Amino acid sequence: MIKGAIEQVKEIKKITADMINIPLTYLLFLGACFLLWKPRYIELINVSGWMPNNIEEIILGIFNIVYGNIATILTILFICLLLLTLLDRYTPIFSFFHYFKVEYANNTTVVWNQYSAMRRLLAIIVSLITQFWIYYFTINVLFNPYDFAGNFFLNETPPGENSLILSKYLSGSALATMNLLYVLNMLCAIYFIFRAIFEIKFTTNKSFLKSDDLSLYIKINNFYVTNSTNERLEMMILKREYRKKQEYLLVRAQLSQVSYRYNNYNENSQRIIEEIPNGKRSYEVLDRTDNLSDIVYYYEALKEKNNSQLKCD
Repeated sequence: MIKGAIEQVKEIKKITADMINIPLTYLLFLGACFLLWKPRYIELINVSGWMPNNIEEIILGIFNIVYGNIATILTILFICLLLLTLLDRYTPIFSFFHYFKVEYANNTTVVWNQYSAMRRLLAIIVSLITQFWIYYFTINVLFNPYDFAGNFFLNETPPGENSLILSKYLSGSALATMNLLYVLNMLCAIYFIFRAIFEIKFTTNKSFLKSDDLSLYIKINNFYVTNSTNERLEMMILKREYRKKQEYLLVRAQLSQVSYRYNNYNENSQRIIEEIPNGKRSYEVLDRTDNLSDIVYYYEALKEKNNSQLKCD
């Protein structure tokens, strides 16, 4: 039953993403905002009427343990993320992670990687202040016993009269943090609404990697090409690292570019070949597959064509 419900939620999320172009989580948030604005409809829904009180208390209690201390939790996570970033940039401390690589008989490889840790910490932070906060907010709007809708905004209810604070359900600072997260998620919701109105999706033949993405791949082979304008290119076969399913890319990297320097005294220009810094290089994905032989065939064809042109020159 639970598995079926999860599958239905996934299907609804896919439909809302494809048809409405707004995440299901933010549709839920907009619905909760409407109930916050028109609290009389909360009584019509009457969740507390069919939800057992002990289940309500358990759900609210679990969420409130986290969001009653959300400022402290976020501070700790940010400090950990900053510490990992600084250690990675300025120390070789993570070099010993290479010794933790383990290969299993089922073609699975387990490795330790500081970038995975940083991405997961960032994902946890984003989830806490967006997705999971929206669930917390919606649950409280529906069946919080301390008139959540009437006391949520600090500017509407003085602290001395706010039942959320007086009941010690939330401290004043925690409620202030909730208000800030509400504003943040409202801005996100506005962005998704504008995106749904103005964005057009279409397929494109080109895709590119960022310089930072290269750390996720191993370079298997490469050769260099000089095109007709004397710009230098690099052709590379890359293999995706730290992934259960194999992925191979054929990538063309632009290493240099042509620029022109104009003389102040006449209209003639000087043609200059400039090296492109690593962080600003363009990495165009020519092919992507899970079959290495397909990539190698394409790679060898390009290499042979390049060698033929060099012989002719």
